Amino acid sequence: MSFELFFSADDPSRPIVYVFEIDVDAAGVPRVTNESLRQRRQGQTRGRPYHFLKLTNGKGKVWAGDYVEGGKDDPYASTTTLADLNRLGLTTLGNLAEHPRIVKLRSYVEQWYLSYLVPNAARQQPPAGAQRWLDREGTNIANVLQYYQRTHPKEFENIVRRMAEGIPGVKKIMPEVSADKRLLLKFDEEGYRDPFYQQSMSDGTLKMLAYGVLLEDPDPRPLIGIEEPENGLYIELIERLARNFVDHTVRKKAPTQIFVTTHSPYFVDALEPEQVWLMEKREGRATAVRVADLPKVKELTQEGVPLGAQWYSHHFESKPPARAGRHKRGSSRSTSSGGSKSKPQKRPGRRKGDRQ
Repeated sequence: MSFELFFSADDPSRPIVYVFEIDVDAAGVPRVTNESLRQRRQGQTRGRPYHFLKLTNGKGKVWAGDYVEGGKDDPYASTTTLADLNRLGLTTLGNLAEHPRIVKLRSYVEQWYLSYLVPNAARQQPPAGAQRWLDREGTNIANVLQYYQRTHPKEFENIVRRMAEGIPGVKKIMPEVSADKRLLLKFDEEGYRDPFYQQSMSDGTLKMLAYGVLLEDPDPRPLIGIEEPENGLYIELIERLARNFVDHTVRKKAPTQIFVTTHSPYFVDALEPEQVWLMEKREGRATAVRVADLPKVKELTQEGVPLGAQWYSHHFESKPPARAGRHKRGSSRSTSSGGSKSKPQKRPGRRKGDRQ
């Protein structure tokens, strides 16, 4: 199994190309077998990149500073051996000041945020104390909101505004410290004299609050991965959330790359064909196809047919299934955001109060 990552760093004409490969040893234990980093020379805007890290089974060479393999740069190479093949050279060498490019790439990867929000986890009442980053399941959302309230009041107000726009009735959200020093989230809603707290709020409300925290981050993560954000949300909110994600990726100040996996046609309705990839697994092998490259998809989109309707009508498949809505055993499909002219099949109607 191999992975390839392009990292533009400070010079888009000289991206760093990071490749590592994983295999199993004789005992069936996964090991990193090959790892490399390449970049063009300084002043070079075209042509192949040169190695500045080459490791095979944990042994190889690394070039310090801004040097790469070949010619006059070779004196700056040193031999290195990793003691633990379960760890990447990126992790080990990324701690050494003499390798600033590796340090920068490691720092970039460590800032990635992978989210699988669990509403029950967000209902917890953690010990009081502001925290900078939201954790994977959202257990510390009250702590992060306390941090925003204290250090970024403008962004905190924007989060409340997003909630008011997306969840009718929500007027105010405030972190509150209880007598036993637990952190509560107090929700004031129209029509109710007494407030509600996080343990009483719906799954959708807590998820929209967590996504609002991510989208209002003044110093956002460079890459965010989100697993099935539509779960627990009202249908009317799904397209709104997808559009918010897209807007977040195209802003000029600190744009973020967002990868989303979804099984919701309503989510992809808000996207363009170039933004959607179809992930399909058959007989133990996974493939990824960009939806814009599928037959008739662009043409149907130009005619005004939403992507979700095309997906529901099996236009995302090279061969429509024999029976609508059923897939062959051993296969599964999902889309990540990252045919014919026949009229699309009608999807279930959108009813207020329905949950995805």
